[in-house]
Amino acid sequence: MNTPIGMISLLCALGYIGNAYAGPMDDYLQAHQLLEPYRQRVKFIESDDYIKDKLPQFDTSIAATINSPLNDNYKQAYLKDLISQFPYNAFAAGTEFSPLYGVRFDPLGSIKYLESLNNRTWADNFQLMVLLQAYQPEKISTDLYKNMARTNHEEMQSYFASGKWQSSWRQDEYSAAIGSDYQACYADVKCLLSIVPYWRNWDENVSVVIPCQLAQQYDKVAYMDGAGGGHGAQSFMTSDCELYDKYDYNENLTAYTSKLFHEGMPDSSGSNRFYHQAKSVYNSLISQYSPKFDLAPQPRWDSFPYTEWAVQSYYNFSKYNDVLNYGIGYQQALNEMTKHYMTNFGATKEQAYNTALSSLKIPSMDDWELISPDNLYYMLLSGQPWSSIEQKHEDIKDYSKLLEFSIAYPNNLQEIIRKGKVADKNFDIDSPNWFGKTPLMLAAQYGYLDSVKLLLANGADINKQTSAEECWDSNTSFCINHGKRTALMYALQEGQFEVAKYLIQQGADISLQDTKGLRAYDYMLGTSLEYNPHVRPTINGGSASYWDKKDRKSAFSAEQIQQLTPLLKPQN
Repeated sequence: MNTPIGMISLLCALGYIGNAYAGPMDDYLQAHQLLEPYRQRVKFIESDDYIKDKLPQFDTSIAATINSPLNDNYKQAYLKDLISQFPYNAFAAGTEFSPLYGVRFDPLGSIKYLESLNNRTWADNFQLMVLLQAYQPEKISTDLYKNMARTNHEEMQSYFASGKWQSSWRQDEYSAAIGSDYQACYADVKCLLSIVPYWRNWDENVSVVIPCQLAQQYDKVAYMDGAGGGHGAQSFMTSDCELYDKYDYNENLTAYTSKLFHEGMPDSSGSNRFYHQAKSVYNSLISQYSPKFDLAPQPRWDSFPYTEWAVQSYYNFSKYNDVLNYGIGYQQALNEMTKHYMTNFGATKEQAYNTALSSLKIPSMDDWELISPDNLYYMLLSGQPWSSIEQKHEDIKDYSKLLEFSIAYPNNLQEIIRKGKVADKNFDIDSPNWFGKTPLMLAAQYGYLDSVKLLLANGADINKQTSAEECWDSNTSFCINHGKRTALMYALQEGQFEVAKYLIQQGADISLQDTKGLRAYDYMLGTSLEYNPHVRPTINGGSASYWDKKDRKSAFSAEQIQQLTPLLKPQN
């Protein structure tokens, strides 16, 4: 990377040569306890072949920041984050002004700096107008402000006339906002904030930062652009609220909200997934930096937060409980979020808790009904005594369907088998799910050896295979990609050593192949399974595991592989 001539002069003027600081630059970093972090970051950058060529950019950015006309609060905050995060947070090379940090730490200095520019961009104009609205409203009636409004209005009209993507409907939005007097719109803070073209961030940098309090007042803390629901969907912060420490969640709440975000992404394929992701990002930002406390009373799912989705299958139930109990757990996260809202936003306890219920919805709460503790499938999946289950559900008719919900509890499984053989003429020990997966396969996959033995003892087919069909719609939203799997394959892919050995001893056929030609031996080795890359792995994929297609990973130890190999490797 070549360092610009002007920046070389700047570096020399500041006393910087090569990869070491000297003179005033050295003194500045040392005085603010940043010299040692800088040196450590240089070592980190130099050690990584992917980013070491960015070291000159790192150095010029530091030099430019120290030489910035803004105050020390700005310089120290920007340098601290620059040194700790570069190059992973898109810090501009050699810039003496960052709108985000300028608005937060030196708004008056930012106004002075922007006013001094001879060739302001349209984004600079919007930034200066926003700052004047917030800090020097007396300047709104000046020629400077009116000229910026005229320049930006003309630039917007020119953009619309160019016929670029989004021009047509964005022009309609803009025209509706400004009405017949664009100067009046630009002079009104609410109207001004509504016409900042953040949607142009799709193809150019739109760095217009709104002061946090102003952004919260006008619901402009963050921006979401659906862009027609396709690849252009995006969400990002439009304010400096993220730089206020008081809005940071504590470590435990951060971990829990991150878990909810990642688990809450809806399954979708094609360009819709970008829209869903943008919406999830936006909702997370609003919940943290600009929560609403006038929401309708939320359903009190906190006392028993299980939905119909959670009890659709053993996998769903396990996944749901993983989320409920992750880290500090759901109930404690609600309490922490309530406290955060009361402390930092002045909400009452009732308001804060109601908003926390909305912010911390467990995935599926929006789209599925809540259930009660006496739901049949919940009682089975949670291992309630069979006597209690019968007391609540006297009219059970389809015992076959209950098998898959009881694999973790052999006592209940045994009762279901006994009852089913007597009371259900259509009872099927191999009752399959929608893609042919049997209770035996489930028990093998999750390592319930006693249930495996019980099912086999009652006639389960050890060599039954799942459906040969792999996909059920044109968008691959429902693909398992490896059809014709056996109970042994499931046990091997998940590393269930004792179950695998038992199945082999009981005569499992090691020569059977799945639809990709893989045998049990391949599953033991961890030969890459192919999953739909656009959705999270679910029970639809037959596994809770997610392996990179290029990797070969085994779920077994080297010693276990050594024991299993002669039992599984095809004999020549």
